[in-house]
Amino acid sequence: MAKPKAYSITTKVTLEQFEEIAVKAGPKPVSVWVREKLESTLAREPFEEQIARRLDAILYRLELIERFVLNVGADLSSDTKIDRERVRQYRDGAS
Repeated sequence: MAKPKAYSITTKVTLEQFEEIAVKAGPKPVSVWVREKLESTLAREPFEEQIARRLDAILYRLELIERFVLNVGADLSSDTKIDRERVRQYRDGAS
């Protein structure tokens, strides 16, 4: 037996839900609009992963700020001159 080229997914909706979907679909056939919405939902990154990625970026930036403040404090306490080159070293993690 040959495999079908396409599968069908069906669901039941109320008349009000169908009318709302039809309005949102606009000129597209409802089936095309629903398929596109389903595909975009499946392709979307899960919310938890989005939050984790953003949190990692925030924590990384906080770490850079902490390192900068500690380095500046150490240099100020030892009377080391803080010039553009020194700030570049802070930024690049060379100090």
